[in-house]
Amino acid sequence: MMSKAQRWLGVTAILALCSMAAGRSEQTPGFRETFVNRNEDRRFGESGWQEVSLSRGDLFRQSQSEYGRCIGPMYRDQKNGPPVEIGWVFEGRDRYDGERRTYLREVWVEVREVVS
Repeated sequence: MMSKAQRWLGVTAILALCSMAAGRSEQTPGFRETFVNRNEDRRFGESGWQEVSLSRGDLFRQSQSEYGRCIGPMYRDQKNGPPVEIGWVFEGRDRYDGERRTYLREVWVEVREVVS
């Protein structure tokens, strides 16, 4: 069984690799969601980048009402300097499709803002 820190490092590494592979553009503000099943320790979906016209606070509140409580910020490491906060991690219970069983779902919401 993996510890919580090991799981966090695994998901962080996956997100970093996906972000680098996507060659993301910094032209428009937006966000993307990454879905993680904590019971099985696996990622099961990603929304892709979506444009957003909400403020950062409104996006946080909308994500919280849809995905559950916020369990912490999401960070990205930098080559030089401390990690930078780039979003949030939300946690909630969800049902497997067509079943009564539930699982612990995390949603990592990464926010991309226009750099002026």
